[in-house]
Amino acid sequence: MSQVIRYVVVNENGCEIVESFLGFLQVFKKTGEAITEDILRSLSNHSIDLSYCRGQSYDNGANMAGKWKGVQARISSINSLARFIPCTAHSLNLVGLYAAKCSPELENFFGIVQKLFNFFSSSTQRWDILKEHLKFSLKGYSTTRWSAKQRAVKSLYLQLGQVIHVCKLLKNSNLCEEASVELNGLLKGIANFKFICMLIIWNKILTAIDRVNVILQKQNITIDIATQHLKGLIYFIEKFREEGIEEALDESKQKSTELSIEPVFPSIRVRKKKKMPGELAEDESSTLSEENKFRILMKNVCDRILNGLKERFDSIDEAAKDFSFLDGKFLFSMPTIQLKKHAMDFCIKYEKDIDKNELILELDSFTQHAIQLDNKLIDARSHEILNFILKNSLQEAYPNIFTAYQIFLTLPVTSASCERSFSKLKLIKSYLRSTTKQTRLNDLSIISIEHQVAKSIDYEDIIKEFASKKSRKIIIK
Repeated sequence: MSQVIRYVVVNENGCEIVESFLGFLQVFKKTGEAITEDILRSLSNHSIDLSYCRGQSYDNGANMAGKWKGVQARISSINSLARFIPCTAHSLNLVGLYAAKCSPELENFFGIVQKLFNFFSSSTQRWDILKEHLKFSLKGYSTTRWSAKQRAVKSLYLQLGQVIHVCKLLKNSNLCEEASVELNGLLKGIANFKFICMLIIWNKILTAIDRVNVILQKQNITIDIATQHLKGLIYFIEKFREEGIEEALDESKQKSTELSIEPVFPSIRVRKKKKMPGELAEDESSTLSEENKFRILMKNVCDRILNGLKERFDSIDEAAKDFSFLDGKFLFSMPTIQLKKHAMDFCIKYEKDIDKNELILELDSFTQHAIQLDNKLIDARSHEILNFILKNSLQEAYPNIFTAYQIFLTLPVTSASCERSFSKLKLIKSYLRSTTKQTRLNDLSIISIEHQVAKSIDYEDIIKEFASKKSRKIIIK
């Protein structure tokens, strides 16, 4: 298990949001109780007091995010101010993953994309032929990493004509019987109008999701910015549901015509259902055209994505609302009575950190004082206002406001830094270092992951001391 802490560094240049790697924890039990004990023990070994923690973020596993027995619930019972925010990048990944499972037709579509990649990558000869005709190779996808699906769909979307051409070339070559049967099935799967429609629609949806996903994985992203990007994604999906599906169908018809594929959905024989005595209602699906059925299917996909976005991001949306009065747009334009109400609600949750009466007085003064120094603060973000406070040395004059901004910027948005540390672990703990002990593994990982800090350290004195202790020669003076 990887452990990372997030905090705000205050220096002469302003404030900086930092996520520092503490180390890897060897986990023997995967229950919420056992993992909580491991985390608390690690924090104690690093002399970090849990009472100062104001946020926690994990993936959506039941042992981590469980409401009653998960790690977040157990830590919250010890420190109620340690607010839990599920990893937004992981949650967004799950939104797309479950949306793609709402119909067997969609699972079949992604299955064809993966089988196509497997068919070419399993043979060096077929792969070389494919590379001769494509600008960039086809991609496989992962069930856990949603961005991999986007790359797989995009590479096929941009080069579908070339891929079909290569498949037809291989069809006329001397393939073994098994490969020939597989190729015929793949060619039949990709060279039809319905597949092209799905390819174009999923390319648009996945590209929009992936762009937000990349932004959410940035180390210095804050909750207010993440919330705005998620709202933008919701707006895009809503608009795409109403207008984008029709535009994609028009684009599909044009692309099918260019590839000499008939732009018509294949007709399926309607299964007749036996009516019971006295039954008058008829199944409407039998009267719908295949094109209308496809529209309904893709609208269901959009609905699933929208429901997932609204359900899974309640916690981050709630946190953004609690700190919304600190944003420049609200801080300097909100009526005084409403601003005081927000401040009082905020102080109830953070009464250990903030003095309610002092914060209200500070806000009343700060809104007048700061705007006189810089009128551009009306459009400023939370971290920009904190930098303004530091630049003008106002932290002593407004200590409660200063603390409120620090708490807000410290709240985690994603656990992507933990995921990135595992990429380093794979490089460090190779088969050549298979017997490396935990302490040495952590030390090597910290030097590698926190390389910027490691480069700033002068090792000359350490090297000389180490050399003098390990030297077998007697130094004669």
